[in-house]
Amino acid sequence: MLKNLFVYAFLLLLFSCSSESEIPSSENQITSFKIKNGNSNYEASITSNSISGALPKEFTLEEVDLEVEISKGASINPDPLTITSLIDPVTFTVTAQDGSVREYIVDVSIELSSESSITSVTIIYDYGTIPVYENGESIFSRRIPAFIQLDNVELDVQISSYATIDPLPEEVTDFSSPVIFTVTAENGNETSYQVSFETMDIDFEISCTESNASKWFGGDDRDDPDLDYGPFDRNVGTGQTLVLAEDLYPESFGVVFADGFISTLSEKYYDQELELRLDIRDGTGLILGTATGIIPSTYRGGWVYFDLSPLEVFLEANKSYVFTWYLLNGGEIGVNTSSMGYIGDSGEETCNAIGFSGQSNISKFTTLQMWNTWFEHQWHFNYSLSGKR
Repeated sequence: MLKNLFVYAFLLLLFSCSSESEIPSSENQITSFKIKNGNSNYEASITSNSISGALPKEFTLEEVDLEVEISKGASINPDPLTITSLIDPVTFTVTAQDGSVREYIVDVSIELSSESSITSVTIIYDYGTIPVYENGESIFSRRIPAFIQLDNVELDVQISSYATIDPLPEEVTDFSSPVIFTVTAENGNETSYQVSFETMDIDFEISCTESNASKWFGGDDRDDPDLDYGPFDRNVGTGQTLVLAEDLYPESFGVVFADGFISTLSEKYYDQELELRLDIRDGTGLILGTATGIIPSTYRGGWVYFDLSPLEVFLEANKSYVFTWYLLNGGEIGVNTSSMGYIGDSGEETCNAIGFSGQSNISKFTTLQMWNTWFEHQWHFNYSLSGKR
């Protein structure tokens, strides 16, 4: 009897345990919700029935991959693997084993940018551009050449991504007095900037006149079998690098020659006018402007000046510019003189930059307007420069 009682109790316990293990689960939660976009990952916040978050700027709500974890034994609809866009809210339904349902609304966005900066200001004019630098906290200013009128300035202003600016720079041209621009970030942050200009109206002059050497300049009429060129073929020019300590608007440039232009064969002066060409180049050799000067038939050496004011060239501080000068049609005319220069350091920093020499040949179809006909020379050549700063 006692043995039968123990068997009954054991069977009752076994049945009880079996019944409890087969009770369906009521768990229907999303336990993890990760958004992947390219190499970026973001884990969204989960509440009882919503999933939200502000994704970093490197994300896009299109072309996303979802990695979703739910309660054990539950199912989810739609399948997260089929969702590739979160531009519009998406509803997921999680169903527990016992059939109970929970809905999650996924509503995420890209975080709003807090950047409210002017990143660059550039003046645009007919012959180029002039960058304007931030000279103080939220202040952009610059002295500009007189050929740009203060009441007619065209600006290109770049601002932070996703920000807006007021007033619109393209609608503002009068800078007779400072103009205030307000940049508003995507999240509402605001930063105000002052932009102002002054006209360059202070006279300046640079003069490098110390000389102890002279170099061939112009054409060549010699018929010498020892030369690798024939008569009336080559044209030799001179150049000088300028590195300026401050912004300058050049109005006049001068070069100096030792004597008048002569024929080497006849040793006679050329009795007609000659046209001298000046090219102003940037540090890469690109021509920014060209001026001409007329050398009279009576010229016997000294300074020759070019009027630069019509060129509207602006020279920035601490940048390299190369001024190259040469005879127009010097090869065909075949007369020459000597450019004056200095061997060694003359003492003035603006006079000690790299010199240049150039040679073109009619037989090689080259001209001195071509930058590849120029090469560095060990001398510093005499020049003068004047204008406004």
